[in-house]
Amino acid sequence: MSEADRARIQEILVEADGLGRVPSRVRLFEEAVRLADADGDEALRFEMRHELIHAASFAGYPEVALVAFGWCLGLCDRRPDAFDERSLLWEYTWVVRSLVRFAAIPRKRIEETLDDLSRRYERAGLGMMSVHSVARSVATALGDIEAAAEHDELHRSAPTGPWGGDCPACETTYQAEYRMARGEPARALESARPVLEGSSFCEGIAPRLLLGLVLMPLVHAGRTREAAAHHRRGIRLVTENPKAAEIVGHHLGFLAVTGNHDRALRLLARRMTWGLATRDDESRLGLWLGARVTLGQVTRKSRRPTRKLTLPRAFPGWRAEGTYRLDDLIAWLDEELASLANDFDRRNGNDLVARRVTETRDLEALDAPFPIRGR
Repeated sequence: MSEADRARIQEILVEADGLGRVPSRVRLFEEAVRLADADGDEALRFEMRHELIHAASFAGYPEVALVAFGWCLGLCDRRPDAFDERSLLWEYTWVVRSLVRFAAIPRKRIEETLDDLSRRYERAGLGMMSVHSVARSVATALGDIEAAAEHDELHRSAPTGPWGGDCPACETTYQAEYRMARGEPARALESARPVLEGSSFCEGIAPRLLLGLVLMPLVHAGRTREAAAHHRRGIRLVTENPKAAEIVGHHLGFLAVTGNHDRALRLLARRMTWGLATRDDESRLGLWLGARVTLGQVTRKSRRPTRKLTLPRAFPGWRAEGTYRLDDLIAWLDEELASLANDFDRRNGNDLVARRVTETRDLEALDAPFPIRGR
């Protein structure tokens, strides 16, 4: 490696250290991987990809992390004398959780990868607590509640391994997601209390997601004022991270049913780029579901068939003058949602996502007025 390239990698490491979990950090480590590949030093190639896995996982580019992780794990399998797979096993849990977010990844491949994770954890003597947590999340996402319940019990009874389990805030989120999928919103809200009350939190995306997930259950429970407080807290935590697209969808739905339509439309216009650009199907689905509630509510309550919106140029129906027919926007969203539901449900072997879309449409008729003041 030339001195210039080696110096550039050091510059990247320093520059990335000063960045948060943002797309620019991913681009830096993609550059570092290219430089390492050109040099051919396997240790450096592994190290830079390891950094890229972290950067991409936390900045909303799971497809980038998947490719980098596959390369690293393959090297561990080919060169176990020089590269220890244990250095990747915690990241492997992130990877398996992310697989279900891509509708094109076959269910069989997801299940085989989960089995591989289990074998590697067992071989490494790390215990099965984290594996069962991942398996519960995967089964929940696939709509297999019976399997999710089995892994929930196994997770609860599993001894804590040498690495422990997920951080408390993340585990709280995974537990609440599972309870909501079981149709147990009251138990989900109870399990979410540590994050909602502020006694448990972390820098990961999971607790931020939880602050969005609880909004509609709280509204349905007549606790709209409490939901508004979590909305204010949660929306402030949404930074310039495309991984938050799904979270924004939950906040859009809340703003729509509470009558804060203008605020919801501004938020949608500001974050629509994330839904258009992401390859994460689950993130896009979440954002479009919230957008559908918003536009449905606005159409029901407004006498105006058009609205002025500053939508991104990447939007297929972009108009230079910024005037859009609400019916046209709804038709586009319905087509997007139908396509996503079809892809996910064909993969999952059920109608889970189609039902989610239908349930979202029901929110268009929900009125829970609560004005949100200030910025």
